[in-house]
Amino acid sequence: MKHKLLLNIEVCAILLYFFQGGIYERGSKIPQLSVLLMLLISLYYIIVYIQEWKKDKIGKSIILFVVITTISWLFAPKYVYLDMERLSTLGELKNIYICLCSYFPFCIWTKMGLMKEVNLSRIIMMFWIVYVLGFFIKLSETLSAEFWKENVTNNGGYLLPLVFPLIGFILEKKYSWLVLAASVLLTLASAKRGAILCISAEAAIFVWYKIKDNMNNKAILLFMMFFVIILLILAYQYIISNEFLLNRFDSDSSGRDDIFSQAWKVFINADIIHALFGYGLCQTVAKVGMFAHNDWLEILVNQGLLGIVLYFSIFFSLYKGYKNIVKEMDFRYKCMYISACTCFFLKSLFSMSINAPEACMIMICIAISINGQYIRTKKIKPL
Repeated sequence: MKHKLLLNIEVCAILLYFFQGGIYERGSKIPQLSVLLMLLISLYYIIVYIQEWKKDKIGKSIILFVVITTISWLFAPKYVYLDMERLSTLGELKNIYICLCSYFPFCIWTKMGLMKEVNLSRIIMMFWIVYVLGFFIKLSETLSAEFWKENVTNNGGYLLPLVFPLIGFILEKKYSWLVLAASVLLTLASAKRGAILCISAEAAIFVWYKIKDNMNNKAILLFMMFFVIILLILAYQYIISNEFLLNRFDSDSSGRDDIFSQAWKVFINADIIHALFGYGLCQTVAKVGMFAHNDWLEILVNQGLLGIVLYFSIFFSLYKGYKNIVKEMDFRYKCMYISACTCFFLKSLFSMSINAPEACMIMICIAISINGQYIRTKKIKPL
């Protein structure tokens, strides 16, 4: 009963947190309370995890990385200046906690049998609706900041790829295709190239799953072929009719090359201590003038080679965890897991994953899919 109550509180806290900027202002008391609840629940289940599930290497690697990140924050300045605005490094640490530590409660709830498919579909549908609303909230904020220019990029474009691995593989078949179409077209409308790459990879995995899952049903295969062709035509027509998006595809890396080069130079010119342990959380802003827009370079400057090794260990543990349990996994959860991990890795290259609280959906998806055998069967891991 206690765990079911905590699950409901966590879901409500996530929904309330991502409603900010829509029904109430960002930074108000409601999202602050939501963050507090999410962090306290995550902390509780980290303690439970340490006591009960020590063999889960994914959780171990996350904990080690969070610990080194916290130490990195402790020994760094508590404020940096970005575009003449003072930025709290504690806020960035909080974002990393929200993203990575969301893995633990959903991992344990799934193992305990709380994430049954009916309830899971409802929860994920609510998440998707909030993320779609978040897309339009971000668009409105961007347009307002840019004085309502006609052509802008919408950072909310990453929201749809982050939540798609969850909803695309869990939602009922007749609705999942509509979610795919909406996710692809909205992501295209955001003009975020990294997000478009992420949703394209996820769409390919989704279609592959649907083909394999319906290999013996010719009518469904025919429908899928028709649907995919129509979606590709719509996407193509949108791209070739949008000069701004075409220019984005043809242009350079929006200054990324220069940012990457400067961040790399900071590491190359560092003394041995800073090369090993970094300059502290958010110090790319102090050294380069902005965030690195790449997890690996951001961590290299902030947490040094030690941070890179621990961050790589998360991806390695994701691979090992999948390899160890692949024979027990339902095909749907295999594809769901691969889709989430692909998005996580791609976003780490172009936009940074771990300091985006909305990326908690990827960790939730990983936690649920790697334990998918506890959803469909009566096999429950008691606490």
